[in-house]
Amino acid sequence: MSLTRWSSTHLIVLLFFAMAAIITMTMSSNLIRSTMAWATTSCEPPIQYIPKSMMSEADIIPSIIHHSWKTTELPKKFSIWRDSWRDQHPFWEHKLWTDEDNLKLCTEDFSWFLPTYNSMLQNISRADVVRYMYMYKYGGFYADLDVECIKNHRPLARWGGAIVPLMSDDYYFNNNIPNAWMASVPKHPFWMFLLKRIASSPLPSRVEAVAGPMALREGLVAYSALYGVGSSFPIHHIEPGVIFPYDWHKPGNNWSTCSAQSSQANFTMCKQDLDPEHRAYTITYWSHTWGDGTQKVDTNIAMGENLLYRRMNEISVGSVYREMRG
Repeated sequence: MSLTRWSSTHLIVLLFFAMAAIITMTMSSNLIRSTMAWATTSCEPPIQYIPKSMMSEADIIPSIIHHSWKTTELPKKFSIWRDSWRDQHPFWEHKLWTDEDNLKLCTEDFSWFLPTYNSMLQNISRADVVRYMYMYKYGGFYADLDVECIKNHRPLARWGGAIVPLMSDDYYFNNNIPNAWMASVPKHPFWMFLLKRIASSPLPSRVEAVAGPMALREGLVAYSALYGVGSSFPIHHIEPGVIFPYDWHKPGNNWSTCSAQSSQANFTMCKQDLDPEHRAYTITYWSHTWGDGTQKVDTNIAMGENLLYRRMNEISVGSVYREMRG
């Protein structure tokens, strides 16, 4: 009889601990899910709450920074902005893709896309689309050459998945998700989805809609409608002001000091005005070198006390302008 009572007592104790373990596991799972959901809209993901045992190198965005230009010879202003990435990431891999490299990448790794690639009327469209190829094959971070890096991107790398930034809270603006900056783990399915979507659609007449920001935004909407964000391959949206503090489409938003096309551009003042709390990881000055006004950008650099251009103190604005025109 005492043996029966002893067994019943221990059975109750065992059941209690089993229920406690189940409750603990459920709460932990919900915490992780809510943490990752929160990270899709916040600029500082609470990565300290994600157990290290659940993270691997495959979950982290690789330490690669991709830039692209026609050749390996960069205009002076772009060399300086590219150096800001090296300064913030001295031990990362820095890859500068040329038009020749891009064609080789498409030919060797995305040969099925080559007819579309060759049929694009403007080189900017090819430069747009290969960014998605970088993201799919290699992962890492891509940035236009007029994007200055302000902070190390390691905290963002730990988000994993794919990351795209919002320029403003105007969510219906077709160019609100610029492809001037993006990040991803390799082989994220969204990039292949986007490439196939571009290849299977008639080429629009508007350059931004071919493979640029409009195509990216429409692809994200279509992908989310079909597959959702998915916990295995999440897509994170960074809130406005973190990657693109300068919103070029917002009236009166410091155009005179922040735009590379302005004759009064002063990028030190721009950062002070737009990012007083130092939240931004980058800032881009929207030189729009593919459109109108390409040649005048170098003449509009404010030298003065601009810290970014102290490296250029022996180069006159006129010489830079002549170099670009030549």
